[in-house]
Amino acid sequence: MYKTTVVVDGMHCSMCESQVKSLVMKILPDAKLSASHRKGTLTVEGSFIPSGNLLRKALKDGGYEVKDISTEKVEKKLGLFSSLFHALKSA
Repeated sequence: MYKTTVVVDGMHCSMCESQVKSLVMKILPDAKLSASHRKGTLTVEGSFIPSGNLLRKALKDGGYEVKDISTEKVEKKLGLFSSLFHALKSA
C-alpha cells in the first residue's frame, strides 16, 4: 500500500477539496482520496504509485497548481476482526 501526498496550491474551501478529489478520481478511480484545504494537501492511497505527471496535469486543468508530491510505502493495518481471524487461523 502506498500513500502519496500532493501539496496543492489554490484550495480555499471544502468545495475546492471536493473539486480536487473529483479531478483526481477521473484518472485514479480505484484510489482512496482525502483532501484538506487547511493543510493544502491531497492524499492518494492505493496499491500503486500514481504518476506525478498525470496528477499535475489533472489538477492544472482544474485550475490548481501542484507544489510537491511525495510517496511513502505504508503497512496496511488489520482491523479488529481481521486480527482475530488471523490469530485463530494460526492457532
